[in-house]
Amino acid sequence: MNIYNKSWLSWYIGGLMEIQRLLSKTPEQLREYCESLGYEDKQNLYKQVVDEAKGKRLRELKQLSKLATAIEKTTDKKLLKPFRGDDNPLNGVVILSFFGKLSRRLLLIMHSSVYDKSLKQLDELDELLPQMYGELRPKLTSSMRNYAERELRFSNFLRDNIDTFKLLEKAEHGSIEERKKAAIALFIRQPELNFQGDVFLLGLISQHIGVFRNHVKRKVDDLIDSLEKGLEKLENVEEDTEEYGEIENELIDERSEVMNELRCLVLSYALFEETHEQRNP
Repeated sequence: MNIYNKSWLSWYIGGLMEIQRLLSKTPEQLREYCESLGYEDKQNLYKQVVDEAKGKRLRELKQLSKLATAIEKTTDKKLLKPFRGDDNPLNGVVILSFFGKLSRRLLLIMHSSVYDKSLKQLDELDELLPQMYGELRPKLTSSMRNYAERELRFSNFLRDNIDTFKLLEKAEHGSIEERKKAAIALFIRQPELNFQGDVFLLGLISQHIGVFRNHVKRKVDDLIDSLEKGLEKLENVEEDTEEYGEIENELIDERSEVMNELRCLVLSYALFEETHEQRNP
C-alpha cells in the first residue's frame, strides 16, 4: 500500500470514528457541536455522513439522519446543496419522520382538552396522506416503504378508534373493569396483524389484567415483546421474501394464541357477571 492510499485510509477511518462518536450525543449537544464548526468543516462532515449512509439499512439511516439534521439546521442551505441531490440516501428518512410525528400527534390528542378542535385540524390529512404517500413511494427503498406503510396503518388505526380511546382514557367513564373489557374487545375485533396498533392495545390490556390472571398477562407481555422485536427484524428484511413471511407468520400464530386467551377471559367475565346477577337479583 503506497503512502497516498495509507493517508486516505487513515482519513476515512478517522471520519467513521468521528461520526460514531457524534451519534452518541444528544440532539442539543449535536446542535452545539455543529454550531461551533466552520463552513468547510460542516460541508466535509455532511459529505461524510451522506457517504456513510449509502447502502445502510433503515435503522442505521435513522441514526445518521439525526446528525445530518443537526448540520442542516446550523448551516446555510446553499452550502449543502451539492450533497442534497436525488441520490442522497437520507432524503427518504426525513420524509418518513413525518409519519411517526403524525402518530405521536394522534396519541397526544387523546389526552387533549381541545380534542374536537384538534381533530378538525387533522381532517384534511385524511385526503392528503394517500396522495402524498403515492407520490413518495417510488422514491423510497423497500425497507422505507415497509416502515411508512406500518406507520400509516397505525395512524389510520388510531384515527378510526380515537373516540373509543378517548373514552378509555377518561377516569369517569365506567370502572377499570369495564375499560379493560372494552380494550380487550377492541383488540379481538382487529383481524389482521398491526404491529404498532397491537402493541398499543395490548399495553392498555396488560395494565389492567388482574393478578389472578397472571398467566394471561405474561402471554400478553410476551407478545408485546415479540411484536417490538419483530418490527426491528423487519426493518432489515426485504418485503415479499421468505424470511419476511416467516417472521410475520410466527407473530400471527402467537397473536392468535393470545387472542384466544383473551376471548376466554372475556367469556369468564361474562359468566361471572351472569352468575353474580342471578345470586343478587
